[in-house]
Amino acid sequence: MANYVQAFEKVFMFKRKAADIYSVDIEDLTCWQTMKAVGFSSCELYQLFKHQYCEEIWSQLQGEYIQQQSIANLLLKASVKGYVEILLVQFQQYFSLPVSGVMCSDTLQQINRADQSRLTLWIRLYTLYFDIYTNQTHLHSQLKCSPEPLFFNPQVWLH
Repeated sequence: MANYVQAFEKVFMFKRKAADIYSVDIEDLTCWQTMKAVGFSSCELYQLFKHQYCEEIWSQLQGEYIQQQSIANLLLKASVKGYVEILLVQFQQYFSLPVSGVMCSDTLQQINRADQSRLTLWIRLYTLYFDIYTNQTHLHSQLKCSPEPLFFNPQVWLH
């Protein structure tokens, strides 16, 4: 089963380290910047994020029941970045689960039953796409066709 402390340490980092596909620069998050602007110190914010904000997200993801740590890490990242709902909707539709965009018991069971290497690859590509998309939306709008139909199609990656 996945571990919250390991997930938090893998997903969140400060500017002193380079972010990668698995991580988020915690200081770049809008909520961090907003709270910093109203007077919270970095130390206070780190404690709030680690022991309240992200623990609540982990609880909603039912992270402790996800068997594969790397999948739990990627779902935590997707949640903090704001696109876990879209990811879960795609997953739920593919497996004919009730579509809610939230982690329910059916979705959790299917995540644990799915081919872990294929699921990990799909979630990696999904998060990578959204990281690029959110940072460079102007480039996306200039594409002649959207990569989404094939890129996000779970049938390509999970079948």
